[in-house]
Amino acid sequence: MPKEILKIDMFHGGLSSNSDPRDIAPNELSAATDIMVDEVGKIRTMGGITAHGEVPAVVTKINPGYGLFQFSTDHKYNTIVITASADISGQVAADDYISDTAAPSDNIVFVTAVSTVTITGKLVATGLAAGTIPFESGNTIYDKGATYGGNPVSTSKTCNGTATITSDEDGEDWLANSDTESNATIDLYDKTTDRWALSIIDLGSTTGMKPCFYTVDGALRISDGNFNNTNQWYGYIDRVHFNIGGSYADTYNGWFSKDQEIASPTKGIVGTYDDILTGVSTGTNTTTLLDTGNFSNVTGSTTAATIVDHLALNLVENAAVAISSKVDDNNLTTASVTGWETEDVYMILPPAGTGFNIFMEYGTGDSEWDNATYDLAQGTGFDTISIQASADSDHCLNGYLHLFNPSSTTFIKHYIARMCSNNEGDMTQDEFSGGYLNTTSAVDAIQFKMDSGEIQAGSIFLHGLSTS
Repeated sequence: MPKEILKIDMFHGGLSSNSDPRDIAPNELSAATDIMVDEVGKIRTMGGITAHGEVPAVVTKINPGYGLFQFSTDHKYNTIVITASADISGQVAADDYISDTAAPSDNIVFVTAVSTVTITGKLVATGLAAGTIPFESGNTIYDKGATYGGNPVSTSKTCNGTATITSDEDGEDWLANSDTESNATIDLYDKTTDRWALSIIDLGSTTGMKPCFYTVDGALRISDGNFNNTNQWYGYIDRVHFNIGGSYADTYNGWFSKDQEIASPTKGIVGTYDDILTGVSTGTNTTTLLDTGNFSNVTGSTTAATIVDHLALNLVENAAVAISSKVDDNNLTTASVTGWETEDVYMILPPAGTGFNIFMEYGTGDSEWDNATYDLAQGTGFDTISIQASADSDHCLNGYLHLFNPSSTTFIKHYIARMCSNNEGDMTQDEFSGGYLNTTSAVDAIQFKMDSGEIQAGSIFLHGLSTS
């Protein structure tokens, strides 16, 4: 008798010791020693014990049973190389933290080595202005000392050119530790730098947090079991916006802490090509985008305010600048660029993470609905549930008509219809309609017909009818 191959590739049922080995499920194990089956389709060894140096002390207050969590990721902190404008070795030392602003929570680097004007380190935090490039040319370098949360002190040295950032993708092991006494923040320890970075993840200000940790797909999620603070997501983002050539690419390459809840869009514009969303500058000015008549549809105080803070992407100057106001139908005020020049091509886009634009194109020809009234009012003719359906032999129409309680002799009969058809302009159309039959008599017949021609083939099905 031929043998049949039994493929066993699921083991996540784990160890089953209370049943006879012949009775366990296909994904269960009758014996398991020093293995893990937490990943579907894999059996992994649990690893061993290895010596580790003393982890630097960090003082926090946690709730018993909450607060400490270990996780691993594919990425680690990015390597960054910064060139200073002059010798900085006397002000910045290895194991210091430095920043490119005086703000305590902006772009922060853990320094691993300093050689005269060259600083090498790990980019341990990216500022709240996501998408900005850390340590750009001309930025002042601030030293925070050996404490991640220390007060920045200006070195009076600036960046000589934009820093070079290299993504490290050989994996990292982390510890997350909560601080619940004075706020609701999470400190992170990474094995590579062997340092704690304080208050990397901020859930809020309500004390007594009971953090619940969950890691999946290389990201850490934290929620407050007391439901008093904002759930957070912490992970690595490698994404490029405006990646259409030129230096205006908006690059995200680092670790970010964001609200776990996906926010509803708050910005975005509906428009057509060469109407608000895209165009060509017709004038020359440093801070004014001139495009005669192109902003006439940005009307009313609400709509005019909506375009504020959107980005005007100058595809010639290679710059994306914020819009601060609408001057009139021809002009928008923007942040300073090298200069809006005649025939500069531009696009208007919402800021990253706030929403999206909708481009509309209007059709031409006879494929649109005629400008007419389709309400029958109290008429006795046929109601239109599909219009301009094609008569081509390879086109068709389908849909449904839902008539509510047709047998009632007490109430009028409401109905709704949805039809999908090939339009005579060679496009697909989806149509919705509704109304009511102004009669309390029972309805025992429905007629379908074309306004011209005939139904050449097809099926009409009745549903919901009782045979009694």
